Amino acid sequence: MKALILALTMVIALSGIAHTAGKTEETVKVSLGKRATAERGRIKIQFLEVIEDSRCPRDATCIWAGNAKVRISVSRGTGAPRIVELNTLTEPRNQILYGYEFELKDLQPQQGETAQKSSTTVLISIRRK
Repeated sequence: MKALILALTMVIALSGIAHTAGKTEETVKVSLGKRATAERGRIKIQFLEVIEDSRCPRDATCIWAGNAKVRISVSRGTGAPRIVELNTLTEPRNQILYGYEFELKDLQPQQGETAQKSSTTVLISIRRK
């Protein structure tokens, strides 16, 4: 009986450790030309430019969904920023830097929608690796 209680206690304790050591995910919205922070300010992301946007406009019937490609700057702490390009459909959709995975989730507005350049935003998912 003591062995069973000890085994159950160990399982509960280890599951608590595994849960706290789990990977976290954060999504950051960044406007074109602006900066945002993640991971409590440790990661800085700047949305530099939209390189291409061939995505199918909303409410249109297209043969191919299309792709949006953006360039962002990522830095950690006081280190020099690294420039990466991410895509919505083609590779690379994500990059691993500083022990984090950065993935482009969305670019707004959708191709064909009228909007001011200042309202262009990206959604970047950040996961600790």
